[in-house]
Amino acid sequence: MKFKTCCFSGHRKLPSNRIEQIVKRLDHEIDCLISQGVTDFISGGGLGFDQLAASFIIVKKEMRQDIRLIFALSCVAD
Repeated sequence: MKFKTCCFSGHRKLPSNRIEQIVKRLDHEIDCLISQGVTDFISGGGLGFDQLAASFIIVKKEMRQDIRLIFALSCVAD
């Protein structure tokens, strides 16, 4: 089975005066990606945009079972 993937990466601090615009645009773009067959969504899991995007995927996954969220967590070795 072939999967289509989208990766999210963004700023930790989102401008408070643009949060509503970012949320609306992100929701729209994720819906467009799902309608184009994207099934896997990868998020870095960091604060800010990464967590916002991941939360959208969690909500959308509850509505449809054929998408999944994958976290790509960074690791720093000592």
